[in-house]
Amino acid sequence: MQKVNLLWAKGKKKLSSAKLADLYAELSVHDKYEGHLKKMRAANKDEDGTLEAKVLKSYTQIVEHFGLEEPGKRKLTNPTPFDEEDMEMEKETQFEDTKLQSMWRAAQQAGFSKKDLIMLKEEFQHQQMRINEFSFLVQELGGNPDLLEDEDPFENNVSPLLTKETLTAQELKERELVIRENHTVVKEGYEKLETLLSTVTAPEPAFQDNRVYKLWAMAKKTDWSQRELDSFKEELKHFEHRLSKLTYYKDQLEQSEDAIMRFKEKGLEVPEKHQKLIEKNEFLDRTVNKLYADLKSKITKSLKHMDEL
Repeated sequence: MQKVNLLWAKGKKKLSSAKLADLYAELSVHDKYEGHLKKMRAANKDEDGTLEAKVLKSYTQIVEHFGLEEPGKRKLTNPTPFDEEDMEMEKETQFEDTKLQSMWRAAQQAGFSKKDLIMLKEEFQHQQMRINEFSFLVQELGGNPDLLEDEDPFENNVSPLLTKETLTAQELKERELVIRENHTVVKEGYEKLETLLSTVTAPEPAFQDNRVYKLWAMAKKTDWSQRELDSFKEELKHFEHRLSKLTYYKDQLEQSEDAIMRFKEKGLEVPEKHQKLIEKNEFLDRTVNKLYADLKSKITKSLKHMDEL
């Protein structure tokens, strides 16, 4: 497996002979796990992801045990226990991937039971492992990490993640295939999380954003029928989703601005993607402000009508 070969190549640069012998033994076993998982996936025999979770954990344990992770990466194989007295601490759980962290915050605020949150946190950790693995592969194969946030980096059948210098056509094809396969795994991991979040039953959601919470509190003071309240609640959910989306893109813009500084220092042209991010943020900001004004106006008119009566 390509990822096993890459870990071995990285280990040879960092580890002593004794450690290398241990790494070789563990990678030999893990390589068999990866091969078995590939066969099971091809036969659709790991639909619940149980085997994939074991292989992900095995890979992450090897990376962390031998210190082969990227600098600054948090360890994922020894998570904080989810004891009742540690609930406040658990709220501070952080995921390095921006999109994943945003989804986790939403899950925490959705009113899931303690048991469901334990299960969800484990699935979120598995997804972070997939993302870390993908990031490692891209970097080791000579990719461009600045393009990892693209929704579809492979559109138009090109290989924007790979630097083509010194690569033969066959080498480029092989590397592209490895990255494509792992990009698909990450994408499917997000889809699995979204499905899981929609199927796990939760009580009435607690709104995360303070503006949304206040709008809901005001709405409950109106004389609206239950059907009207339910309809307005759905509008608030959509509004909060827009707010989360705006937060996500603001984070992306901040990261992009850091990258732009590096581009300018090297005398490189600013990518078009950065300008698109700016425009996306401006559009979402206008949309959110208008939605907020419309929602608040709807409540204000109703409350004013009640006062007049």
